[in-house]
This record gives sequence, structure tokens and C-alpha cells, in this order.
Amino acid sequence: MTLLEMAAEYRQNVAVMRERLLLLRAELKLCEDEVQRMELNRRIRDLTALCREGREMALIMERYYEGRGSYGRP
Repeated sequence: MTLLEMAAEYRQNVAVMRERLLLLRAELKLCEDEVQRMELNRRIRDLTALCREGREMALIMERYYEGRGSYGRP
């Protein structure tokens, strides 16, 4: 598997996670129990971080072949 193929898989996984985030946020709006709200907020925070990291990793892998790796090398 090439890095470009891996990057595409990362982007697909991020899309799935973003859909889950939409569901969790909708659930949060309807939730009245404070303990459940805290748990939903934690899950949203954690999943948001995973989405961000997945997008960043996909970009790093895509740019690897362009000579612009994650550290800004020419």
C-alpha cells in the first residue's frame, strides 16, 4: 500500500468520524441529564481530536511525494 492509498483511507475514516460527530452533537442538544451531557462532551472532544489528527496525517502522507513532508522540507 502506498502513502497515497493510506491517505485516502485516513480521509474516508475521518468522514465516518465526522458523521458520528454530527450524531453526537444532535444527541447532546436533546440530552437533559448532566452526567450524560458531560460524557457526550468528552466523546465529542476526543473524536474531534481524532478527526484533526487524521486529517493532518492524510495531508502529511499526500505531501510526502511532493517533497513537502510534515516538517516543511523543500
